Amino acid sequence: MKLQIGDRIEIPVHYDWWMRGARYGVVTSTRGGKTGIAAYAYVKLDALPTNARRLKVWAMDWSYCKLVPRLDFVNNRGE
Repeated sequence: MKLQIGDRIEIPVHYDWWMRGARYGVVTSTRGGKTGIAAYAYVKLDALPTNARRLKVWAMDWSYCKLVPRLDFVNNRGE
């Protein structure tokens, strides 16, 4: 899986922030590099204040991320 800017994801369950209740976020930036060594994505988590630091999700964990629908595309009935 390749994460792109704007993707809405559920972060992997083995991250500490997932255990604290911050489970979803939007990818704000990515950095390419050698696969599994220097590639990562920054994710702005929904449960944190707007000025909080971004979560760094390393490329080796991207396969554990789940893509979820963006909130702005979901109507009031959840469809």
